[in-house]
Amino acid sequence: MVKIKYGFIFVILFICSCLTPYDPQEESGLPEEDGVITLVEELFTEGWYDEEGRKYTVFLLNDNTYWSENGYTLWSLEKGAGEESFIRRNVLVSKITGDKIAGYGIVICHKMRIGYGETMLTIMINTEQNYAIGKVTGGNYKSLKSWTYSRYLAKGYGRSNELTLTYEKENKEYTLSINNNEVEKFKDETEPVCEGGRNGYIVVISPQDKFPQTPIEITFLE
Repeated sequence: MVKIKYGFIFVILFICSCLTPYDPQEESGLPEEDGVITLVEELFTEGWYDEEGRKYTVFLLNDNTYWSENGYTLWSLEKGAGEESFIRRNVLVSKITGDKIAGYGIVICHKMRIGYGETMLTIMINTEQNYAIGKVTGGNYKSLKSWTYSRYLAKGYGRSNELTLTYEKENKEYTLSINNNEVEKFKDETEPVCEGGRNGYIVVISPQDKFPQTPIEITFLE
């Protein structure tokens, strides 16, 4: 009778765990708050062009040098690009392998600002249909909006998601669209305000990533 009782409890707990929605905060998958992010451009390789002349950049990593128990965040800037006022950016991103919760996405408005150091905005998604918005000041990450679910994001590995970001200078407001669906309007209201600079890419390495068994591979097309 005791065996049946414990077995019954186990079944109930198992069913409840299956019904519990995923909480992205259990494993952040984002840079640590106030954590330093690292510029490593050699891991972001500019590759081929598609039929429409859009350029692929591939991030590929299988090296324990970039792994830690607290995670690791790497980013790069577009090669040869100058600093310009930000108006619009459109990037198609896809994660092939790597931890499903870890973020990946784009950097905009990067500048070295006097008194502040490196400053930029980041837009990241993960394979679990979440997006997040952050700001880096002096090389340190701050969350403007933590993981937020969007039904417009395609879920899973190898699925392409189109991130479109536009900026209205008059009211200093950014608009984020995912797969041609508007999901968020936001403002950068802390000094130094980001309105222009260079663009790039960003990838979070999670403590759950396993090297060399499974590399991280992510493609960016724009």
